Amino acid sequence: MKRLPEILEKEEIAEKASAYLTHLSLHFYAQYDTLSLRKSILMNKIADSLGQSNLLELRKNFHNQSLEETVTNANNDQTYNIVDNEIIRSAGIIYTDPRSEWGRASLFCPVKLFNARLTETLWFNISMIWLLISFCYIWVLFDFTAFLRRK
Repeated sequence: MKRLPEILEKEEIAEKASAYLTHLSLHFYAQYDTLSLRKSILMNKIADSLGQSNLLELRKNFHNQSLEETVTNANNDQTYNIVDNEIIRSAGIIYTDPRSEWGRASLFCPVKLFNARLTETLWFNISMIWLLISFCYIWVLFDFTAFLRRK
């Protein structure tokens, strides 16, 4: 952001930046095209197995547009923020894979990364709850509170 005037002043840098942006545009268009194709194939398989009318009925009965907009933050006018010269996505963040290897992920993210393995959020959360319950049970069983009071 601070170097934008420098880019505009020097023709060579502006051409390189333009070429790089064109390259990125082509790359992301190809990625979007591939993912759109995969989605349509998946939707066709579902429609073939359930039937088109049953699929439409399921969507009509169980899809909540307001909930979808809330979860994906689609209502937000600004889809990204710039923080410390880094572009931070603020809409649709549930579609990004988590980066923290300690189970931290964005709200409503379907997977968590723990010990370099992707785990479904449900099973990760259940495991953490049982781990905490086990810790509390051992704490009470051996009365660690009394042990700490003695010191």
